[in-house]
Parts: sequence; structure tokens; C-alpha cells
Amino acid sequence: MERPSTGTPFTPRTYAYLALALSVLVTAPEQLLLSQLVADLRVAAVDAGIEVSDTGRQAERRTLAAALRQLVDWGVLAETEGHVSAVAEERAGEALLTVDREIARAVVAGPLAQSRDGADLVRRAADPGFGGPRTYVRRRLVETPVVYLDDLTDAEREWLRTRQRREAQAFSELLGLEAEIRAEGIALIDPDGDLADLHLPGTGTIAQAALLLVERLVDRLRPEEPGHPAVGGRLVIGVPVPEGLLPELLDELIEEYGRRSNWQRGHIEDRDGFVAAVLDLLAGRRFPDRRTGPPSSVAPGLGHAGRGVQHGVDVRSAPEGRHLAGDGSAWAS
Repeated sequence: MERPSTGTPFTPRTYAYLALALSVLVTAPEQLLLSQLVADLRVAAVDAGIEVSDTGRQAERRTLAAALRQLVDWGVLAETEGHVSAVAEERAGEALLTVDREIARAVVAGPLAQSRDGADLVRRAADPGFGGPRTYVRRRLVETPVVYLDDLTDAEREWLRTRQRREAQAFSELLGLEAEIRAEGIALIDPDGDLADLHLPGTGTIAQAALLLVERLVDRLRPEEPGHPAVGGRLVIGVPVPEGLLPELLDELIEEYGRRSNWQRGHIEDRDGFVAAVLDLLAGRRFPDRRTGPPSSVAPGLGHAGRGVQHGVDVRSAPEGRHLAGDGSAWAS
């Protein structure tokens, strides 16, 4: 997750505050003051043996505010009077908050009472239980931009292969999502753009550079004669990225667009940090494969995302996929 205002990824500290706040809110009264929530959070930290730094520090207050803002975005908290951002102010302000305990309990996917520690909670949350492949694959389809068949086990691939058309119809009827089925896997498309929480195209230096980088990568790395073997094409799932290509392309973009488009000077002067930030944004849409370290290949979703730039289409008005917020598709063609 990341802070909407800056695009900065959550730190472990932010996640700690998020977990502590949830531990308080699942049994909180329907309404409480912001100051009381902060006080209860500090007590919960002591009970859990977690060291909480002085919330009077500016950096610490901002981290706490980011966690609380996420809870507002999820609907766990509603700002009845005032705003949770008041906790980040120099003279901490006050706010009246309304708590939705049902949502708070649903956010934690794993069974808290049965978990020995954090690692056990994560393992239990990922366990599909009695539903087996059906539960796991459906969860992946809804929660990730694209589900590639290579990422599934044999049992999961077989279940999806025999059910994909019926599942597509179910997602359309229940969630209003359109399934795009290709040889590489499946993407769920949100035609109305209501479900996307991360947007590409987007505003700001990082989002602009990411979209332009997509265009350059598509131009450089598009395979020859791609397509399904059944119609004489060559199925390509992922294209290797030559070492040094990403910094090279970003240097070109800075020279061509950065200075005349008023990109943030801090990003332009810190090229390594700029590359990392752009890749983090694209990785959220599963474009570069970073599972084994630095990006070693570009996923098929990259090709279609770059079309808006490549062919002069205004992709900002196109439909968006859940998490894959772009032109509503996910594949190279």
C-alpha cells in the first residue's frame, strides 16, 4: 500500500500502526475521539510488546496519520467531525470518529484467536480452506491486476481452465467486472473505474514517467509475430529486459520531457531513486517481474498499457481494471 498524497509506499512502521489501530477498533464504541483512539493505540502497543516512538515527533505523527487515513478510505472510520489528519498537526487537533466494527473485523482476513504469531496469521489468511483451488483462484482474480497461469499450481490451473467462462459470467453479474481471457491468463476489467485504488495513467512526476517508460519498453521489446500457436503465432509470456536499459530509457525521458514538463527536481537529480520509484509503481500493476530481485522480464500486460501513448489515444478516459488502472486491458497483442 502507499500514501495517496505522495505515492510513498507504507513503511513497516505504518503497517504496525495500522494493525494496532485495528486491534483497538474491533471492540471500540460506535463513536470515539481521535485523542482517545491514539491513547488506546499506545496501550495496545504496550500490551503487544511493541515499542511505539513518541507520537509527538512530526515524522511519527505523519506515519500514524497515514495509517488512520487508510482506515478512513476502507470505511472502518468515518470522520463525523474534523479529520484524522489532525493528529499530524503541530498542535494535535481533535476529531470525532464513527467506527464500523464489522468492516474492522473483516479487514483482518486471518483468524486472530487461532494464530500463534504474525507469520502464522499470514499463513492462515492465505489458506483457502475447504474451498481449495476455487477459493484461492477467485481471491487472486479479484485482488490482483492479472492472474498469469504460470503463477498457479497444476490443480489451480486445471480448475480455472474448466471454469473460466462460468467464472467470467459470475464476476460480471456479481461485481460488474469483465474478464479478459488470454492464453497467458485472465484479467478482470472494471469498465467504470470504480474499483481501482492505484491509477495509471495518473498525476505527478512518477506516474508520468512510468507511462512514458511503458511506451519506450513496448517499442524496444515487442516480440516478433506474437500470438497464439493455434493461429500461427508465437506465445510470449514475458520479455527479458537487458541490463542497463531502464536507466538508459529514463535518462532519455528526463532529457526529452523532464525539464520542459516541470518534473520534480528531486527525482531528476536522483536517477537511481527515480528508477526505483517508477518500477515500484509499475510493479503494483504486475508489469515488471521482480520476484527474483531486479526486474528481469516485462509481463505481457505492459504491451497493452502502452498503446494509449503509442497510438495517440487519450488513455485517461479509458476503462480501468481493478488495481491495474490503465486502459482497461492487460495483454500484449
